[in-house]
Amino acid sequence: MALFSPCFLFAQNVTLSTTASEMNSVVSYLSKDALEEHTKVLASDEMKGRNMLEGGHKLAADYIKSFYNLNNIPKYNEERTLQFPTFVPQYTKFKVYNQNAILTKDHFDLFPFNSVDLNGDIEILYVDKIDFKNLYRRYTRDKGVIFHHYDPFDKMNTVKIEDLDAKILFSIKDNEHNLNRKDFRSISKQLPIAYLRKSEYEKWIAKSDDASSEWVGVNWNTILSLFSEEQQEMISRYNMLKKKEQRQLKTEIHIESKYEVLEYENEHILGFIEGTDLKDEIILVNANYDGIGVQKGVIYNGANANATATAAVMELALAFQKAKEAGYSPRRSILFVNFTVNEIFSIGEFFFCEYSGLPIDNIVANITFKQLGRKHKEVEDENYCYLLGTQLHSSMYEKIILETANTYEKDLKIYTKTSSSTYYDNNRVSNALVFRNIPTTVLTDYCQEDLYAPTDDVDRVNFDLVYKRTKLGMKLIWEMANRSDTLEKDLFVPNKHYPEHYW
Repeated sequence: MALFSPCFLFAQNVTLSTTASEMNSVVSYLSKDALEEHTKVLASDEMKGRNMLEGGHKLAADYIKSFYNLNNIPKYNEERTLQFPTFVPQYTKFKVYNQNAILTKDHFDLFPFNSVDLNGDIEILYVDKIDFKNLYRRYTRDKGVIFHHYDPFDKMNTVKIEDLDAKILFSIKDNEHNLNRKDFRSISKQLPIAYLRKSEYEKWIAKSDDASSEWVGVNWNTILSLFSEEQQEMISRYNMLKKKEQRQLKTEIHIESKYEVLEYENEHILGFIEGTDLKDEIILVNANYDGIGVQKGVIYNGANANATATAAVMELALAFQKAKEAGYSPRRSILFVNFTVNEIFSIGEFFFCEYSGLPIDNIVANITFKQLGRKHKEVEDENYCYLLGTQLHSSMYEKIILETANTYEKDLKIYTKTSSSTYYDNNRVSNALVFRNIPTTVLTDYCQEDLYAPTDDVDRVNFDLVYKRTKLGMKLIWEMANRSDTLEKDLFVPNKHYPEHYW
């Protein structure tokens, strides 16, 4: 299947509710310069990557709230924010050392899934690859295992990582900024990495007592420093060693750690444009403003992901307010939400859907903005936009979205997926909203380059594309807000329960 599939509309039987003249008048209130200004502020070093662990999310939230307040963008039911706590289990101290080297918390990627006791002396083994050949006569129970390769989907491999009964697993990263996620996913009894209630964390711990190993990521040269020079030389030619020599690749280390569950305060930020005769029906417009934060002293500014989209939602709120003041009032209400705790921890939308107290069932359509300023390497012409998930809930919704895009946005070629399964296979979805059966479009450039990397900086963002894609989003919102017919949800049957990782 091709990555991108062009949209061809046949016998759609869709009549649009908006004239070209009206559409052009409404979108004229959108400011390209302001989109660039907001993106540069949100993606600056001062924002510390907009992650809650370093406090950058509060700086970003203050900036967004200040913008809404200064421009008198209406609140929703007198509320500018939805505040909620997030509980994150983590190692506040993690030190590994022996006579050869001293490694601190900053040397590791720590994912405390199992909350095991990691204090005291332990023997660690280097095995290169987790399979029968490398582990023959290697005893791993209650020890540490350093490995470079493991494929949990290899049917020929009879050794599973959860069968090692190791106390800690050191997974060597592919490079400085790319962790081997296949190793990460294969660990049994994974714990979520964030919770809305501390009691939920305690429940997970109680039912995960038999979890086998803690797991951390580490760079190649870093972990090798714990071995002697002679052992390091042997590891460099590991595959040439005899089995007896391979079994000599072990050393004693001492671990000192402190494991805590810390509480962070977060807030979604709201703007609201009240509709007219259909005001009880709501069009949701959203983007998450949180980011990756600071990793080992390096700030991940997240310019394209997701400062561009955050800027888009901010400016759309202002543009629709100006349009309303000029006499262009939407029939349906439009709720603008800047989400947080979504980029890493994935529970911000879940809180919004289940605990916010907002009338979620009144949301008749949703448009999520994700990454607006780059070009995917497999697309020749940069003037495109990717609309994801339109086919998931309602056949009429897909027709309306695509007809609007192809009729009123001639500057962009529209692409979409042909299989709804891919809707869940990437990081551009609104899963909590999907499970609430809300017709959703994710508007994105679908660019993977520099995604969640420290190189995602403002100088790589094309603001002409940000403006064009935001303008497309504004046209979609305006059409959905003014239609007379209500969407029929005829395609998607939501699960009765959210995936467990939401808890």
